[in-house]
Order: sequence, then structure tokens, then C-alpha cells
Amino acid sequence: MSSRNGRSAKVNEPSPAYSERPRPLTPRELEVVEWIAAGKRNHEIGKILGCSSRTVQKHVQHILEKLHLETRTAVCVWHYENRRGGDQSPP
Repeated sequence: MSSRNGRSAKVNEPSPAYSERPRPLTPRELEVVEWIAAGKRNHEIGKILGCSSRTVQKHVQHILEKLHLETRTAVCVWHYENRRGGDQSPP
């Protein structure tokens, strides 16, 4: 059966394989990760960074995709496990 775009559905096709290592985050994405770990919501992060909450939402989407994560909580865990600078104390 064809879909609306004229292509047939590929139900049994495996999902694309992810590379072993996550892709690196941009400096802006790392900044968003820090604010996520600080408990800020998208609209709050947008005000802090001077951009719209929609832009922050796209940054979060890219962060989740690059790190192969599904939730903001997982981003927080990733942040605390991969902090730079050797500071292991909570903020």
C-alpha cells in the first residue's frame, strides 16, 4: 500500500544504525545542556539566551538526536557524567 507521498511503507525495515559515539555538540547546544541541567524550561532558556522557545526546542531536539537520548532527564545525567573542567561538585 502506498502512502500519501507515493512511497510504499517499509514496515519491516530496520531502523538506521547509530554510530557507537555520539556526535559532538555545538557550543550553543552545550550551553542549552547546562541550562537544562539547571532545571530551566525552553521559554526560560530562550529568555536567557535571547532567542525564541521554538529555537531552544530545536536545539533540544538536536541534542537528543546527537546523544541518542530520549528525555531531558537523560540529558541531565549525560551532563553530570561528562562535565568538563574536573568540577565534580553539583552546581
